[in-house]
Parts: sequence; structure tokens; C-alpha cells
Amino acid sequence: MQRILALVLPAFILAAPLAAQEPAMRELALKAGQNDPQAIAALEKAAEGGSPEAAYYVGELHLRGAVKPLDPGRAIEWFERAAQQGHVVAMYALGVVYERSEPPLRDFARALAWYRKAAERNDARAQRNLGYFMQEGRGAAQDLKEAREWYERAAAQGDARARYLLGMLYYDGRGVDRDDARAVDLFRQASDQEIPEALYRLALMYGTGRGVPRDESTAVELVRKAAQKGNADAQYYLAGAYARGLAGLPKDEPRALGWLVRAAEQEHVEAQYALALTYTEGRGVPVNPQEALNWMERAARNGHAQAIELLARSRTRPAPATQ
Repeated sequence: MQRILALVLPAFILAAPLAAQEPAMRELALKAGQNDPQAIAALEKAAEGGSPEAAYYVGELHLRGAVKPLDPGRAIEWFERAAQQGHVVAMYALGVVYERSEPPLRDFARALAWYRKAAERNDARAQRNLGYFMQEGRGAAQDLKEAREWYERAAAQGDARARYLLGMLYYDGRGVDRDDARAVDLFRQASDQEIPEALYRLALMYGTGRGVPRDESTAVELVRKAAQKGNADAQYYLAGAYARGLAGLPKDEPRALGWLVRAAEQEHVEAQYALALTYTEGRGVPVNPQEALNWMERAARNGHAQAIELLARSRTRPAPATQ
């Protein structure tokens, strides 16, 4: 069975605008999303009868396991039926399935092709994802100019993540001249739409005075907001600031440890390594060799060079002589 990672949308019925659906189909989709067997049967019948809207939702049912067993392959078949009839959300869904499935179902070239079809029909999410594919060279040769163009189109429609990604192009000067003022503007727009990465990046710009007047208090507040929304980089930053009493924050080892753990649990490799040292040396916590080893191993699995080296040394070190 294929495992699907973070697929189409968190809520079944929210995948397409409700206003675009006929009332009867909307009602069926709502009930089917709540695993109502009669609604599922009626939706399947409508899909078999040629309704692209119903075909899309039956694909979602297969993807979510509401129709047992969970079957991404069948989901793709139904999405394709809908997409071939011009259903734009189904085109986007196909891109997501091919992008985020586990191998062998994962296929970046197919994902890119379906994102392009939906993007050309003005789906902002597809435009943003297509831009990212072109930025990273997924499924096609890297093309930063095209990436920027798709980000611009998605951002103009209000897509928050597209605004953040476009801001990063201007921040790094990738495919465009570096433009700090433009980056700040885009990060601020994305921050207003609650994108944690944009909050953190904007915090860094206030902290360094890049593109804006330097303002440490604003920087710290933005970092805190980003951390509270789950950004691991911001959590790691706060951990370090509290551990050392930096950025106008008081030294507070328990609070530092709390943020460090939250970042490490999100696979932030530097946080994992720091947490291993924290338990090794007893920095604000009792020394705990087993916890230290657990976090060192996780950091090593994530590629942390020093963690790998320390583990290798410990495994080749001779055992202490017994008396």
C-alpha cells in the first residue's frame, strides 16, 4: 500500500470552492466526507455517470481511505477522469499525489505536467507549486525566470506561500537582482497571512537592519510569533537567545530547553545536536547519557557531521578495563 504524505488538503470538502458546486453535489460530498455509506454510493454512481465533480470527490474518498482499502492508484484514476473533463482542482490534486507519494508512485515529471495544466487555468496553488518545481529543477531543467513568473501570478491572486517564495528569490538574488525592499514587502504580506517562514525571515531582516531600520524588539516579537506557529528555525533561535540571555531576552534555561526540544522534535538537526550536548553536559538538566545518545543518533541520521564523527569515535573507543 502506498503511503501518501500531507496530501491534497486537510479537509475533504474544502478542496474546491463550495460556490462552484451544485447544491445536491455539495450535500453529497459533505456527507461522504463524514463516511456516510449512502452518500458514498450516490457519489460513486454520479461519478460513473460522468460527473467530473463527483469523480474528483470519489478520488478523494479513495485517497483518504473512506472507500476501503486506501488506494492512491484508484484515486489517480478518478482524478484523471475529472481532469480530462476540465476539472482544475483534480488537475492540481494529481500534481500533489505524484509529488508527495512514496516511490514508486512518486513521479515529478507527471506532477509538473499536471501542475502546469492547472496553473494555466489560473489555479494559484498550482502556479505556486509549478514555480517551486521550476526553481528547484524538479521534473524539468531549472528555470528561475519561469519560477519567478509563476510565483508572481500566484502572489497576485493572494497566495501567501507564493509571496514568501517570491520574497526569497529577491532576498537571495536568485534569478533576479537582490532587492531587500521588495523582499521585505513580500515577507510582510506573507507574514500578515500567518506564514511562519515569512515571519522568521522578516525577523532576521529587522534584527540585522537589512531592508528596514534595525529594530531588535520587533525582530524578537516576530521570531516569537514564528516559533509559536511551529517554525523550527525560530524555535532554535529562541532556545539560543534564552540560553545566553541575548536579543534583550532574560537568561532562562528551562524556557531555552523547551524551545530546543520543540525544534529538535521537528527534525531541526542543529537543535538535535545541541540537545544531545545539553544532556551530555547537564546544561540546565540532569546528565542523561541515554537521552544524549538518542538525540546524537537522530542528528547523525539527519546528516550532522559532528554528530556522525562523535558517534564514530565512541564506537571505536576501547571499553574501560574491568577491575
